[in-house]
Amino acid sequence: MIKKHIICPEQLRRIPEHFSWIDHRLIRDDYVRRCQTEELALYLFLVTVGDAEGLSFYSDSSLCKQLSIDLMTLRQARQALIHIGLIAYEKPLYQVLDLGRKSLSWEAIPPAKDEKPEDSDDSSQWNQKPSACHPQVRTGTSLQIGEIITQIKRRLET
Repeated sequence: MIKKHIICPEQLRRIPEHFSWIDHRLIRDDYVRRCQTEELALYLFLVTVGDAEGLSFYSDSSLCKQLSIDLMTLRQARQALIHIGLIAYEKPLYQVLDLGRKSLSWEAIPPAKDEKPEDSDDSSQWNQKPSACHPQVRTGTSLQIGEIITQIKRRLET
C-alpha cells in the first residue's frame, strides 16, 4: 500500500469560500464512460458554478460561449445529462443532482463510443513523473473545458 505524504506543502490545496466538488461516483459508477465530451464539459461547468444545492442559472448563449459549443450541441448535452439523471433543468435554472440514485433509463444507456483522436497528442506525458512542486501538467496555457475532459478521458482509458 502506498504511504501518502504532502509533496508540496507551500501549495497545499485549501478549501476556498466558494467551493465545489466532483463526486468520485461520477467515475466509479461509469458516468464518465457513458457521456460525450460536451456533456461532461457542461456537467463540470454546472458543478463548478452551482451553489450549495447545486443550483445555477445561465442563458443558453452564455453557456455556448463559455463551453465553445453551438446551441444544438448544448441542447443535446443538456438532454443527455437530464436523461441519465445528472441534472434537472427548468429554464433558466439548472440543478446538479445527487449521484446516489441512477435514473430509470440508466441501464439502457451504452457507454460513449471510443474515439481515437486524429491529432498527435502524446498521452505519454501522463506517465512521466512530474517534479514535486512543478507538475508537468501545468504548461501555462489555458485550455477549454472540453479539452480538459478529453485529456481526463484519455488518461482513464490507459
